[in-house]
Amino acid sequence: MPIRPLLSFPSLLHSRSSIPPGLPYLVRNKTSGGPPQTGPIRKKNENKDDPRRTLLKRILYKAPNPKTLEMNEEDLIRHEVIHRAWHVRERNDRERRDAELDRQYTKIVDACTELEKADKKLFRASMMKPTNRLFPMEMRIPTDTPGSWKYDWKADESKVKSR
Repeated sequence: MPIRPLLSFPSLLHSRSSIPPGLPYLVRNKTSGGPPQTGPIRKKNENKDDPRRTLLKRILYKAPNPKTLEMNEEDLIRHEVIHRAWHVRERNDRERRDAELDRQYTKIVDACTELEKADKKLFRASMMKPTNRLFPMEMRIPTDTPGSWKYDWKADESKVKSR
């Protein structure tokens, strides 16, 4: 049975009949005639610097380079100023958010200590995690439909249109 490539790049190869090295091929087991084996076929003295192989690697695995901005000196200064201002704004937003979260956390800690002072039994009950829950409700994906399906539901006969 002839060797057939699973992938072919006719436009990249010199001729359609040539088989590019390094690509996976479907090959019948010659000794047993058993099931096909997948994997790359390589000759013992295969040239690893084959230009076709290099071209395929470059096309398949190389990430595209981003376009560089061509700016004169004045535009470059403007760009750097805007970039620095953006980072300053991001830092201010992050610090404001962190301060708000710290304030909320200290309020929660204060409320917990007050509850512990007021009623220890209620405090322990509020700190216990439920053990019989199978999946956390906080991780449930919100949907527009109810979560339980009513399998015994039947349509009202008076409202069903007859054909």
